[in-house]
Amino acid sequence: GPYQIAQFVIPKFIRYVMNDKQPVIYGSGRQVRSYNYSEDTARGTVDALFSDKADNMIMNIGNSNSDVTIDNVWLVEGNSDPCGGQVGCANPPEEPETYTINVTQSLGGVISPSTQTVNEGSNSTFTITADSGYTISDVFKNGASLGAVNSVSFTNVQADQTLSAVFDSVSDVTTYDITVNAGQGGSITPGNMTLEEGQSASFTITPNSGYRILGVVVNGAAQGAVNTVAIDNISANTTISATFEQIPVATFTLSATAGAGGSVSPASTTVDEGEGASFTFTANAGFEVDDVTVDGVSVGAVTSYSFTNVSADHQIAVSFKAVQTSGSGPCANYCANPIDKTSGQSGNVGTGAVCHEIKRSLNGGNCYNMSGRTLSVNGVEQSCSSWRLPAQENGGYCVQITAGGVPWAGYSVW
Repeated sequence: GPYQIAQFVIPKFIRYVMNDKQPVIYGSGRQVRSYNYSEDTARGTVDALFSDKADNMIMNIGNSNSDVTIDNVWLVEGNSDPCGGQVGCANPPEEPETYTINVTQSLGGVISPSTQTVNEGSNSTFTITADSGYTISDVFKNGASLGAVNSVSFTNVQADQTLSAVFDSVSDVTTYDITVNAGQGGSITPGNMTLEEGQSASFTITPNSGYRILGVVVNGAAQGAVNTVAIDNISANTTISATFEQIPVATFTLSATAGAGGSVSPASTTVDEGEGASFTFTANAGFEVDDVTVDGVSVGAVTSYSFTNVSADHQIAVSFKAVQTSGSGPCANYCANPIDKTSGQSGNVGTGAVCHEIKRSLNGGNCYNMSGRTLSVNGVEQSCSSWRLPAQENGGYCVQITAGGVPWAGYSVW
């Protein structure tokens, strides 16, 4: 009746039957049990308490009804009546049959998933994975060998199943060494390594800046100037060697010349392609830069010039002119503060720049010990052995000598 708890006999019996489990029956199973409705049991207990006949008596509360056979059981909490309230319905729905796929794990690997229960007619797939240092030796499905497979499927399961696997240690696998040798000017990556038999690896050959690959050799066999080497399915020790060479650099000449009255520094020079060089122009006393040309094209009266990113030969030339000065003597247009010379010979002029003013007519002249120096008259460079005098300027001649040489240099005029 109402409020009867699940631990009592009738609820237990009903629960077992509804869940397709075998009820627990004590004894032979032929005993007859008498069950009362809960309200009847309560009423009998109250009557016994108030009856004089019940004093000092042990009494059972029962009924006089005939035996009852249970045809259907339903209305367990959480369920509905499978027979729709019909007593003795023919085929109430049945729970699906279930089966166990029993997985046996072993050392060296794992089968995933592990043991599981599946419904009748269902499918299930298992993966076999060897641990590091092990390999799959054999797989058994319901005791039958499948070989070294890594996956097993059960389809339309109609009975309990078994699955197991055997793994073998591979600690004795053969290994081989790969040795790399890179010459000067480059590298091979990765470096030395050890592989198991049958494994593969790839190597990259990289030259340094300014170098290129000359050749690659694998186990004595030339591969050419390749930049990658693949070792596939290795079965022996292997050596990879690479040699490199410097990339030749083109060189170009920068030729420099200077006219009378000054110098250029440095003199002609050679530079590598892409490099540069700077030149400085220095005028002698009484002179200044007149013009600078690069490959015949004027760049103006500059005192320096730079070549950048050179890719061809070049010529640079500088010319000088006398400095225009104030005054009215022969050296007015050539130098400042000239020394007036009246004698016909000027010996031991020293090593500094010279500027002499001769205020008379001349027929000729010569010079000596002028190695590395130049002598000019009214701006015209002269040969020491024979002068070719230009026209007078402001009533005479201006003799100029560049600095350098020896102090006992000199000249004579007549």
